[in-house]
Amino acid sequence: MWFGRSQKSDVLSGNIYRRIRGSRVTETVEVLSVIPDRAGIPHVRYRLSFARPERRSDPAEDRTLALSAFTELYREQVMA
Repeated sequence: MWFGRSQKSDVLSGNIYRRIRGSRVTETVEVLSVIPDRAGIPHVRYRLSFARPERRSDPAEDRTLALSAFTELYREQVMA
């Protein structure tokens, strides 16, 4: 089930988000943590994986984005 754009305060560890990019690539991310940097700006640490219909999924990798950038990219939360 898909829900609308998440609010910044709703991004929590364990949440899963997806977005479909051009050429039928699906990005799936799992939030690992949300923590502020030294300047107090919240950042999301997440595990990113790509799925393409024509081949096996790529290995997941950990990344970090500022919370504001994360919520712009990953607007759809996947509910289990």
